[in-house]
Amino acid sequence: VNALEARVELTTRKAEVVQRLREQVEQLGTGTDFLVTKKRNTPLTLELIDEMTRVLPDDTWVNQMTIKGDEIQIQGFSAAAAALIPLIEASSRFHNPRFRSSVTSTSRDSDSERFHLSAEITVEAAQ
Repeated sequence: VNALEARVELTTRKAEVVQRLREQVEQLGTGTDFLVTKKRNTPLTLELIDEMTRVLPDDTWVNQMTIKGDEIQIQGFSAAAAALIPLIEASSRFHNPRFRSSVTSTSRDSDSERFHLSAEITVEAAQ
């Protein structure tokens, strides 16, 4: 009886260890799935830069671009800064574009305007 009780005790401890290991494996799998899903649903920075390059007209120069979370900000110069909002809004990658500060003229000799705007990045589900 003592020998059987010892074997049962040993088997019970081993079963508890196995159960803890299963729980850890499940937690790690869940964490990995989260990261894979997040990566699939987050557009690549290069794709966002490419889209912004296609959307902006040739008379627009960007001297700073910041991508943070689900927002992109661009600063630069354009011949018609107000016309940038509808162009960005027409893109499937961006929505809710808005100026972050007032548009200002650069100088009398230049027809360009300084702008700082932001837009929310559209997150598309992985295909």
